[in-house]
Amino acid sequence: MKARDLILVLLDAEGGSIASKTKIQKEIYFIADQIGLNLHYRAHYYGPYSPDVQDGLEQLIAVGFVSVQSHEWGVDPRGFEMKRYDFSVTSTGKEIVNTIKQEDGVIFEKIQQVVKRLKEIEDLNYINLSIAAKVHFISRKEGIPLKPAEIKSKARSLGWKITDADIENAEAILQKLGYSNN
Repeated sequence: MKARDLILVLLDAEGGSIASKTKIQKEIYFIADQIGLNLHYRAHYYGPYSPDVQDGLEQLIAVGFVSVQSHEWGVDPRGFEMKRYDFSVTSTGKEIVNTIKQEDGVIFEKIQQVVKRLKEIEDLNYINLSIAAKVHFISRKEGIPLKPAEIKSKARSLGWKITDADIENAEAILQKLGYSNN
């Protein structure tokens, strides 16, 4: 299964749309991890980032399987435009989702289960999801259980600022996604 297939199934499982590229990247991060698919995630400002996912999203938009709508709401104090992108599966994209379901029903169901667990997490926004992905990424990269101080240190080395409270919240999210503590 390719990143673009995961994106289509994710959008469908999320009710047809997702607000923000960051949320797509992070949800696909956890989905790919749980189905054993390597999408070449690397450290990035907002957490693990996959060029494969970005390319897949751009391809889906280019062929009309996903539509994108931007929402602007002004300028931040530093002069940067504040904008969010919403992504929706189109009717043609939905046909592809149905084909994926028929051809790879087991993976399709696994993806549905991950999305269901994500939806069950109270107050889960893209920021909390990003922090949980950062904590998981660090722990997975190290391959051994880490203490909060070690996670914070590794996070700093990647340019990420994570607090003890962030780690505690991230670990709760990770447990709900089926991961054990560190």
